[in-house]
Amino acid sequence: MTLWSVANVSVLGRDHAALRRNRQDASASGCAGQGVYGVVSDGCGQGRASEVGAHATVAIASAAIERSLRDGGPLEGLGERVLATVIDGLRLVAEAVPAGALRDAFVRDQLLATLVGFVVRDDVACVFAVGDGAFFVDGDIEVLDEDNRPSYPAYALAGAKVRVVERTYRGAALVVVATDGVDERVLRRAAAVDAQASRLSRALLLLQRAGALSDDGSVALARKVAP
Repeated sequence: MTLWSVANVSVLGRDHAALRRNRQDASASGCAGQGVYGVVSDGCGQGRASEVGAHATVAIASAAIERSLRDGGPLEGLGERVLATVIDGLRLVAEAVPAGALRDAFVRDQLLATLVGFVVRDDVACVFAVGDGAFFVDGDIEVLDEDNRPSYPAYALAGAKVRVVERTYRGAALVVVATDGVDERVLRRAAAVDAQASRLSRALLLLQRAGALSDDGSVALARKVAP
């Protein structure tokens, strides 16, 4: 069995710190069954408290991924399955609010958040995204930019079609996902750090203090461990 180390971190961006706003990003990573995973989420900047949606999205997605890994489910199509579970979970949250304008405002202000993640089992990595973000696999970067109109999973609560981007890589040794607050330069710096939460957190905090992170940023990474 291939061994992997995983880590995740979310940091407050310079602009949010100056405005005394909450961090609207969330992240998680872990292991289950024979695999590891990482998930990041960025709350909509226009939402009053979209960190609620980011944390809910990460929690629901993480639980769905862990169940799939424990059950030995296929990696193919995992992004679609995780998205469906996230939508169902957000719907349950939204339905606790009376239908109509109040619920619409609740979804708009608190549940709109992106979803970007990876799952690695043995030497196969699946990365997926709903909305803006970035993938970094063995030095290759793919930036997902929806021109400030990301396909938030919560849009499905109003009947909108939500698109998930999914990629599969074989033989990967390093897999990183990030929210759109992390630009390519910062992403490459983060990818160079060992997969330990404390080191990854320190690296991003130093970049933030140097002015490299104007927006909130989240990173999750998995690195193959040498035998």
